[in-house]
This record gives sequence, C-alpha cells and structure tokens, in this order.
Amino acid sequence: MQTTALVMKPMDWAPLQDIDDVKPINDGDTACLQAVYDVLKQHGMQDRFGVTLIHKHFDMADDEVLLEHTNTAERRLVLAPAKLDSQEVSRSVQTSWMFGEVNGQIMRVCNRRCFTNVWGTHSDGGHYSS
Repeated sequence: MQTTALVMKPMDWAPLQDIDDVKPINDGDTACLQAVYDVLKQHGMQDRFGVTLIHKHFDMADDEVLLEHTNTAERRLVLAPAKLDSQEVSRSVQTSWMFGEVNGQIMRVCNRRCFTNVWGTHSDGGHYSS
C-alpha cells in the first residue's frame, strides 16, 4: 500500500480570496459536506475536525499566521497576525488548515493558531485586550 506524506504547503501557493468574493455556503455544498462528514465519522473524528470557509480579510506576509487570543471574562476572541518565529506562535496550537495537491503530493498549511499561555491553557484570565 502506498502512503502519501502530508507536508506543509507554503502560503504563496494558496492565495486566499477576500471574504467579499467568496460564495457563502449553500445547498450546492450539501453533498460535499456530507462526504466530508462521512469520512470523519468513519475515522471517529467527527467531534474533532470540522469545516471552515477559506477566505481572507486582509493581506498577510509569508512569515505570518493569524493568532487567536481568548478573553474569557469578556467572552471575546481576537485574531491578529503574528510572526511565525515569535514567542507567542511557538506557544500556540494549530487550529485551521488548508489542503491542496502539488505534483501529486498532498499539502497542508496552518493559517490560524490559538495562543496557549504559560499554564498550557487558552484562556488569558480576561487580561488580554485589543
């Protein structure tokens, strides 16, 4: 059985459309989403992975990802670009990936992460503000 490696996909191979140019989810997506769900369920992962509408709101540099900070006291999430080599990104969990194929190899790129504090949790105790 041939195994295909899952490798990281550089961001410049996957330009995102602006949110205003992305067609919202509609009834034409039902069969595809059902197939995705069926595969997730087959592997027992339907409560672990989901689907997101791939888009952008602004341009980002090749060495940036969106980093999510959580303010539990105000029940607020803040997404902001962060440099891949930053201390914050090194303490984050990958949360959103795009998949594609280049020369027959399956590729993935994480373009969104969730910040983890020094205690290993995602809440900042309500101290983060934008």
